Amino acid sequence: MCRPLFSFAAALFCGTLIAQPVIDGNDFTGPGSQLVYKNLSPGTELPFDLNAEGEDLSWDFSEFPSLDEAEQSFTDINDMGIFYQLAFNSPGNPAVLATHALPLQNPAEEFDIDLDLPVEISDAYQFYRNDATGYYEVGVAFSVSGFPLINPYDDTDRIYPFPLAYDLRDTVSVAFDIEVPLFGYYGQSGTRFTHADAWGTLTTPYGTYDVVRVRAERMIRDTLYIGELGVGQVIQRPLQIDYAWISPDAEGEVLRISVIDGQTVSAQLLVDAEIDLSTDLADNPQRDLDIWPNPASDFIHARFEAPRGNWFITDVNGKIVLSGNIRSEEQRIPVGALAPGVYIFGAHTDTGGFSRTKFVRTELR
Repeated sequence: MCRPLFSFAAALFCGTLIAQPVIDGNDFTGPGSQLVYKNLSPGTELPFDLNAEGEDLSWDFSEFPSLDEAEQSFTDINDMGIFYQLAFNSPGNPAVLATHALPLQNPAEEFDIDLDLPVEISDAYQFYRNDATGYYEVGVAFSVSGFPLINPYDDTDRIYPFPLAYDLRDTVSVAFDIEVPLFGYYGQSGTRFTHADAWGTLTTPYGTYDVVRVRAERMIRDTLYIGELGVGQVIQRPLQIDYAWISPDAEGEVLRISVIDGQTVSAQLLVDAEIDLSTDLADNPQRDLDIWPNPASDFIHARFEAPRGNWFITDVNGKIVLSGNIRSEEQRIPVGALAPGVYIFGAHTDTGGFSRTKFVRTELR
């Protein structure tokens, strides 16, 4: 009798250690969310195989050579103007109910309009709904050459079904059309095939996340009609595959990569706003402590202001994970036993000096 009980307890214990993440609407982007992303240069070689799928995988993107940075601030639908609320906050049209909207700096790019339209687009918003069944894009609004246009989608796009867990699959149709004054007509239609094809851990410069990885295939057609010329055309886009790593510990996608014809066309990484990866901390303006390389995989070298004292390494929560004595003004310190992530290196010297700085521990390759 003891053996079955022991086996059951061991299985239960192991199950608590290796838990698959599950994402619901409470874990994801909503009204008031403010997210900052770093963007990767298109065509950059990735440090892992995108085709790997399955359970308990690991992806290391602790070295993310970002090109620039962009902020996303989501507005509560209840705080928007009356015309937006009539279109996206009316119980009479539940399919396009929105919970929040994202103002856009580059509307044509963010709306995924892959055509050169001979009109100026401004004052643009994308509207989203986060509810128990999924995360939806439900419409757009913008001005074209001064004309305001508000467009609920014909077929709302369920970007992620909730609850989102490993091996969940979803297929949705996507469609919208826009009558553009002084121009004609522009529309999109297509299909999104979504599969949560993997789960595991994702390491970034800001720490390690438990994630579900979602692979989405998007087949999109553009329809364009120029009224003045009486000319129209349908353009079939190449297959685009989007990969997204989503964690219950982050308010948005931690990492998103888009691929067309085997080439990375975009990648963005969520910035942890509570962690500053600058070389100095606010209380260390004199740079009395230098460490290199940063990021580091196996060892760091530290240069101290004095040859005696002690050093320590803490995680971002302040827990000491390594410590030792300062034996010289320049010292080699092993960090290979640390998990990939962001750490704080500090030093107290016998002369009374105290300094801190941050570094990233990355996997050895």
